[in-house]
Amino acid sequence: MYIGALDGVLAKPWTELFDEALRLGFDGVELGVTGDYQNNLLWTEGGRQQLRDLSEKSGIPIASVCLHSYWQWSLADEDPQKRETGREIAVAYAKICREMGVDAVLMPVTGPKDLPMEEGARRWTGELQKITGELEKTGVRFGLENVGIPYGNSAEALIHLVDTISSPAIGVYYDPGNAKSAGHDPAEEVRQLGDRIVRCHVKDPGGRLLGEGTVDLQAFIGALLGIGYGSFITLETPTNEDPAASAKANLDYLRQLLVTG
Repeated sequence: MYIGALDGVLAKPWTELFDEALRLGFDGVELGVTGDYQNNLLWTEGGRQQLRDLSEKSGIPIASVCLHSYWQWSLADEDPQKRETGREIAVAYAKICREMGVDAVLMPVTGPKDLPMEEGARRWTGELQKITGELEKTGVRFGLENVGIPYGNSAEALIHLVDTISSPAIGVYYDPGNAKSAGHDPAEEVRQLGDRIVRCHVKDPGGRLLGEGTVDLQAFIGALLGIGYGSFITLETPTNEDPAASAKANLDYLRQLLVTG
């Protein structure tokens, strides 16, 4: 397995992110795209070339792209125009990621919390089924993340979404911290999800650093090893007073867990 960091964890702009990740010893970085999804270096040809140059110079790959934009443009939104924009974002970033050699995108399962489970799931599956053909052409996999919205907040709910969509382009981006906050057992959910897992975030609610919170991270890592997962685990941890020191401490802790299993 490899260990990456979400851009906000290192508290550096993208132009400085790769060198910081190299300095601290990370294997890759995850770039976060906000609701203003056209206003970043990934969106323009010149910006993409700049990112490629930074990645190649440092030897640090872009492990994945995180579409924070779905907090604004949810595929379960009441407004069909917003759902349409959500579909357009997915297709656009699939093509961008293919060009950049990035094979995974985080797509948080967002939307109205008071939407009935069946309707929320119906909207997510229906909207994604409209574009899976276009996504599949790129070879990029989208991972649906459990972020607290009922119709995508448990292994059971995520399995329903992924299996209903039934496309090689759609899997799960699993977050054990979010699962624990929702009252679930991350290790057990990993075993349930199996090879549907595309990527993983890691955080430890209740602690300032990994190992200080409520998640049994050793059991989580053991479960990942048990299903044969071998890709990136990406830190989404607090910066605290010193982002670099916190990131390095969390990296070292997680790397030791990978050694001990």
